[in-house]
Amino acid sequence: MSLTEILLKTQSPATQKEAETLLKTAETNNFPQYVTELAKELSNEQSSSQPRSLAGVLLKLALTGQTEVNQRQKSERWLQQLPLEARAQCKQACLQTLTSPCIEASRAAAQAVAAIAFIEMPFHQWPDLLKRLNGDAARTDLQPEMKISVVQAIGYICEGVDPEAITEADVNELLNTIGSTMNDALPEKLYEAGTNAMLNTLEFASHNMKNQAERNMILNLIVTGTKSRYVSVRTKAYECIVKTASFYYEYIGEYIKGIYESTFKAIREDVQPVGMQAIEFWTTLCEEEIYLLEEAQEQEMKGEPVAKPCANYVKQCGQQLCELLLNECLIKQEEDQDEETRNIATSAAMCLGFLSQCLHNDILPYILPFIEKNINSPDWHRREASVLAFGAMMEGPDAECLRLPLQAAFETVLSKMLVRYEDNAQVRDTAAWAMSVVCGFHIQLLIPEKHFQPLIDSLLKGLDDEARVARNVAFAIHNLARAFAPYANEPTNQLSPLFEKFVAKLLQVTKREDRTEWELADNAYEAINNLVENAAMDMHPLIKKLLIEVVKTLIMTVETQPTTSDGKEEREQLQMFLCGNIQVIIMKLQSAIIEGDAQSMELPDKIVQLMIEILKIQNAPAHSDAFMVIGAVANAVDSAFTRYLQYIMEFVCLGLNNHAEYQVCQNAVGTVGDICRAVEHEIDRYCDQIMVILAKNLKDDHLNKAVKPPTLAVFGDIALAIGPNYERFLKESMEIIFSAALADVDREDEDMVEYLNTLRESILEACTGIIQGLNGDPERNIPSKAQLLQPYADPILQFVGAIAAEVNTSGDVAPSVVKGAVGVLGDLVFVLGQPVKEKIMSHRAHVEPLFQECESSGDKAAEQVAQWARQTCGL
Repeated sequence: MSLTEILLKTQSPATQKEAETLLKTAETNNFPQYVTELAKELSNEQSSSQPRSLAGVLLKLALTGQTEVNQRQKSERWLQQLPLEARAQCKQACLQTLTSPCIEASRAAAQAVAAIAFIEMPFHQWPDLLKRLNGDAARTDLQPEMKISVVQAIGYICEGVDPEAITEADVNELLNTIGSTMNDALPEKLYEAGTNAMLNTLEFASHNMKNQAERNMILNLIVTGTKSRYVSVRTKAYECIVKTASFYYEYIGEYIKGIYESTFKAIREDVQPVGMQAIEFWTTLCEEEIYLLEEAQEQEMKGEPVAKPCANYVKQCGQQLCELLLNECLIKQEEDQDEETRNIATSAAMCLGFLSQCLHNDILPYILPFIEKNINSPDWHRREASVLAFGAMMEGPDAECLRLPLQAAFETVLSKMLVRYEDNAQVRDTAAWAMSVVCGFHIQLLIPEKHFQPLIDSLLKGLDDEARVARNVAFAIHNLARAFAPYANEPTNQLSPLFEKFVAKLLQVTKREDRTEWELADNAYEAINNLVENAAMDMHPLIKKLLIEVVKTLIMTVETQPTTSDGKEEREQLQMFLCGNIQVIIMKLQSAIIEGDAQSMELPDKIVQLMIEILKIQNAPAHSDAFMVIGAVANAVDSAFTRYLQYIMEFVCLGLNNHAEYQVCQNAVGTVGDICRAVEHEIDRYCDQIMVILAKNLKDDHLNKAVKPPTLAVFGDIALAIGPNYERFLKESMEIIFSAALADVDREDEDMVEYLNTLRESILEACTGIIQGLNGDPERNIPSKAQLLQPYADPILQFVGAIAAEVNTSGDVAPSVVKGAVGVLGDLVFVLGQPVKEKIMSHRAHVEPLFQECESSGDKAAEQVAQWARQTCGL
C-alpha cells in the first residue's frame, strides 16, 4: 500500500484506525524513511491536495513536541537519526512546496518549514533559510497568491524560533520583505500573512526601533494596516500596536495621539474583532504602566534612580477611556455568554479592571455616576454593566476612598445576586462575582451590624441558584474565609458562627446534579478548604467531623466502579477534590487527628489505606494528590508513621519513577522529604533504592526540570534523617549537587531567573542537610563524620562566593537564596572549624554584602540566621 493510499485511508472512519497504526509503526520503526516519504508526498505535484496537506501536517507533528521534554526528544531524533542528505531532501521538498499552486499543500509546507527551523536554526544548521524565503517573497515571476505561504512561513518561524538564532542583518532583510507585503492592493491573505509576520518579528526589532527613521517606517506600516479594507488585516495591525506597547513603551509617546484617535474610532465604529484588539491596546498599556509605577515606587524606596519612568498616558485620557468602555462597550453583552465568550463587552470588562488599578482613586468620579444611573435600569444589559463596574472599581482605589461608595451601593448590588430581586441570571452571576471581589479586597469596610449578616444570608441563598451563579457565590465564600487568615489560630474568630452552615451548604452543592457545570464542585471544594484553613481553634471538633465525612465519601468512590467513561471521569475528579480536602484538614489539625480516639491511629490508618487503594488505580489523576495526603499524615503522626513504611514505600518508588506525569514524580519527592522528617533513621533501609532513583532522575535530561530542585533538596532531608549513615551516598550526591551548581540561565527571562533561584535554594538546602546530618548528634550518641566533608568545603565555598558576587552586581538573587547561602557558611564553620573560618575571613570583603543583604531583608528568620552565622564565622 502506497503512502498516498494510507493517508487517504485516515480520512475514512472505516479505515482510520488501521491507517493511523501503520503510520505510527512507520514512524517508530524507521523514522528517517518516514519523514523522507512524507516530504516527498508533500512536494508531489501529481498527487491530490488531501494526501499532500496531510503529509505536511504529519511531518510537522513528527518534529513538534507538546511539552519541553517532548520537543527536546523530537529535536534529538531529527538531528541524530536523520543523515544530513536526508534532512536536506526534506528541507528542499518543503521549500519547493511553499510556492506550489496547491494551496493546501503550500500552507502545510509553511508549518513544516517552521518546525524544522525551530530545531536547526539554533544550531546554525540552516543558515540560508531566511535568505531563501526573502528571495522567494521578492520573486517577480510569482503571482502574489503564490507568495502567501512563503510569508506565512516567515511569520511562523519568527513566532517560535530562539531569538539568538536571528541576527540583526536577518531582521533587516525580514522587515524589508514583510514591508513589501503590507499593501491594500495585494490579496487579503498575503497582506494578512505579512502583518502577522510583522507581529512576530517585532520582538527581534529592538535595534531597528532605536532608529527614528526605521521606527517611523515600522509604525507607519502598522498604522496603515489599521485602516486597511480587510478586517483580518486591521485586527492583526492592532495586535502589532498592542505588542509595540508591551515591548517598546518608551517609544509610544511619539505616536500616542494618533493611536488614541485610531483605537477610540475602532472601538466605536469597527467590527468586534478589530474593536476588541483596539481595547487590548489600552489593557496592555494599563498593565505596563501599573508595572512601571510599582517598579518606580520600589526604586525610590531604595534610594535608586527610576530606571524606566512611567509617562502616565492612561491617566491623561482616563476619563474618556472609562466613559467609552462603560457607555459603548460594557453594555453590549450577548445573551447567555459564558467564560469562554469573547466579545467587545468582555474585552471592556477586563480593560476596566486594569484601568481601575492604573487610575486608583481617580477612577471613582468617572465610574460612580454610571453605576448610580444604571444599577436599577429596566435593561438587564445596563444593570449587569453597572454591577460589573462596581466590582471592577474594587481593585484600584484606596480603602478609605471606597468606604462611602461601597457602603452606599452595597445593599443594591447584593440584591442583584438573588432570584427574588433579579430575574436575569447573567446579572446575578456578575453580582456574585462582585461580592467575591468585595470579600477578597474590602470586607473590612462593611459595617458588621448593617452589612455582614445580610451578606452571609445572601451567600447561603445564592448557593441554591443555578450553577453559573452558585459557582461565583462559592468563590465569594472562598474569599471571605481568606479574609480571616490573620485570625486563623485564635481561640475564635468571626468565621466560627458561620463555619458549620457554610460547610454543610457547600457539601450539598457538591452533590447537586449540575455540579460538573461551570466548575461548580471545584469551587465548592475550594471554598471548604479555605474555610478549614482559616477557621479558629474552636472549630477543630467540627473540622474533625468533616474529615470523617470526607473519608467516608472517598471510600465510596474507591468501592464504586463506574460503567461509563463520563462516570469514570467524574469519579477521578471527585477523588482529587476529596484528597485535597483531606490534605488541608490534616494540615490544619496536625496531631489532633489522633488525639481523643479510643484507638488513636484508626483514622490515620484508614486514610493511608485509602491512599494506597488510590495509588493502585492505574494512571489515576489523584495519584499526585494522594502523595500530598501521605506527606500530610507523616507530618501529623510523626514517628508513628513508621508502621506504614512497609506498605507505602513501594508506591513512593513507583511515583518517583513516573516521569510521564512529572507532577506525580514531584509530589512523590516531597513525600520522601515528609517521611524522612517523620520517621528519621527508620527510613534508612529504603534509602539505597530511593537514592538510586533520585540520582537517575537528576541525570535524566528528559525529565521535566520542575522536578529537579525538590529532588536536590530531598538529599538534605535524607541526610538529616539517617545522619552519618549518609556517608555511602556522599560522593555521588555531592557530584550531582556541584554539577547542578554550574547551571545558568538567560537573565532576560524572568521565569528562568526564578527557576535558577529555586534550583540554588534547593542546592543550599541539600548542603545544609548533608552538613548537619554528617555531623551526628552527641545527645543521641550518634558520632560525627564531619571530616568526610573536607574535600567538598572549597566547592561549596566557591558556590556561595558566586552567589555573593551576583548579590553585588545584580538584583537577580532571591532573599531565600541569600539566607540559605549565609546559613551554609555558618554550618560549614560550625562542623569543620578553624580552617574554613580562616578561608571565609580571608574573603570577608567578598561575602560581607551577602551578610548585609540577609540582615536587612526584613525577614526575622533571615536576620537570626545572619546573626548566628556572622558570630560563628567570626565576621
